[in-house]
Amino acid sequence: MRLVSYVKNGQHRAGLVCEDMIVDLTRASQGESVRRKHGRPLPPSVKRILELGEEALAVVSLIESEFAGHVPEDLPPDFCLPLHQAKLVAPVPDPQKIICIGMNYRDHCEEQKKPLPEKPIIFAKFPTALIGHNQPIVKPALTEKMDYEAELGVVIGKRGKNIPEKQALSHVAGYTIVNDVTARDIQVSDGQWVRAKSFDTFAPSGPFLVTADEAPDPQNMDIRLAVNGEVRQSSNTRNMVFSVAYLISYISRVCTLLPGDLISTGTPGGVGVFRDPPVFLKEGDVISIEIERLGVLTNPVREEHTAT
Repeated sequence: MRLVSYVKNGQHRAGLVCEDMIVDLTRASQGESVRRKHGRPLPPSVKRILELGEEALAVVSLIESEFAGHVPEDLPPDFCLPLHQAKLVAPVPDPQKIICIGMNYRDHCEEQKKPLPEKPIIFAKFPTALIGHNQPIVKPALTEKMDYEAELGVVIGKRGKNIPEKQALSHVAGYTIVNDVTARDIQVSDGQWVRAKSFDTFAPSGPFLVTADEAPDPQNMDIRLAVNGEVRQSSNTRNMVFSVAYLISYISRVCTLLPGDLISTGTPGGVGVFRDPPVFLKEGDVISIEIERLGVLTNPVREEHTAT
């Protein structure tokens, strides 16, 4: 299943993508056949649906099976809308935490001429950095070296602490695409990474949350990033130093993972700062990230315009 969060009448809604349409999950779950089997409607929040667990996801699955890839044209306008008309936000726009991993691809370590890390490098991005598909990345006046990082995002579906590695993937709701945008000059000057990676708009995510059953092997997914159509990053998640399952287990020894939490699993080689010569993002650039089975996340770049 492909879940989305979108804005309608100024409010966030949770939707299910069926072919080229978005079905409002709250509205669809109020239908007679679904109500007969499950009683209560779904909330208008993807995170809240995940928090409700398997029963709520079973309702989503039932809705998907009812439409079977076809949305009737005579449905009321509050029930569905064309995907291309929707204002998408991040699939989970309100995670409690965004946990990121540094230097987790062999080719990224090679381009830096650094050894593979012996243990995962963990840092955080603030949730206020999240934006969705087609929303602009705003280049702050504070940086001259804004860079891209294509990453596989893991969305947690089940609460867990001290999760064994063998059970880790059972805690995954699904996967999405993340662009770990970074102000390289601030990253270097600070000596740590959080400020450089947490400006507003520095965490594009989406377009979908693809449920784990549709991406059963997170360690074999092609990942590619292009700027203005020019491919800059091209790799496969098999090149990760630490697997998704290992990362979930490792992180859960530190903090309790909650439904909706987002883990951004590191970027492959090809980032702008290590190109020869280095190249950074500027106004007018368009970044597209494609990960196998997860779709394409696209975001334009614009300059921050401040009052003088």
